[in-house]
Amino acid sequence: MSDWYPVAWQRDDAIDAIRIERTVSPFYVGERFAVRRHSLCLATDGSWEYEPTPSSRDDAFYERCRFKTFDAAVSGARSVPE
Repeated sequence: MSDWYPVAWQRDDAIDAIRIERTVSPFYVGERFAVRRHSLCLATDGSWEYEPTPSSRDDAFYERCRFKTFDAAVSGARSVPE
């Protein structure tokens, strides 16, 4: 299974479960992590934002709504009230 690469994590199988997804983009270097629930994306300040289509995202969105490490994304996801 060495050709498999994890790209998403989810704490439970609820329909509204929070997902953490590994992301890459030409707008930043390396990989980052998005915390998503439906069409919302968790910002690093703990607020939820509507996630626009890729062509409508700007540098400010990526800075607000992409966590730089998996651990930071998990911490952000855990801080959200259930």
